[in-house]
Amino acid sequence: YCLILDQGEISPPVETNLGYHIIRVTGKEKGKIRDLQEAKADIESMLNKTVDDLEIAKYYSENLEQFQEEEKVRIRHILVRDEETAKKVRRLLLEGQDFAETARQFSIEAAKDRGGDLGFVTRGKLTGELEETAFGLEPGKFSEIIKSSYGFHLIKVEEKVAARTVPLEEKRNEIRETLIRPRKEKAFRLWMKEQRNNSSIKINGGKVIKYFKKV
Repeated sequence: YCLILDQGEISPPVETNLGYHIIRVTGKEKGKIRDLQEAKADIESMLNKTVDDLEIAKYYSENLEQFQEEEKVRIRHILVRDEETAKKVRRLLLEGQDFAETARQFSIEAAKDRGGDLGFVTRGKLTGELEETAFGLEPGKFSEIIKSSYGFHLIKVEEKVAARTVPLEEKRNEIRETLIRPRKEKAFRLWMKEQRNNSSIKINGGKVIKYFKKV
């Protein structure tokens, strides 16, 4: 609180081994403590220049397992309670009715408002036959009727993405941040220590008045 509070501000109760204190900063000497966000921004800007392309490439090659993506499919889904409705729905789809619109009209599960869109799913996210069917269909195709304990399902594959290793270029900025983060935290701790060492702050806490000049 000594470093964060501005002159004249009062802290909430602060517990120490001496008891509870209310802190009011009455003055700051030996240099002005800069705004914390400004300092963080400056530190990050300087540290961005310390990570070069060779270091990023080295991290990427040594941690390839982090950059693997599983095969995934984007699917739409219709769930109805009875087989008769399921047959009616599939007949409409065969006649050319839009799958998303049909989902909004007939489906009983939450994704109906999104036209049955479940987004991308990977293996292990769907149950048995639903998963087998989803990964076996070609994009643009819809399934036969699938029965489960939840009811009767129809699914359509919108898009399929093969398993891959994500290219370095797609992860370059993420890796840079990973490498900079511990350096940034260390630099900020050192900056805070320097500010404490260079600041003399008067504390009024009941009968206790101290000057903190060092960490």
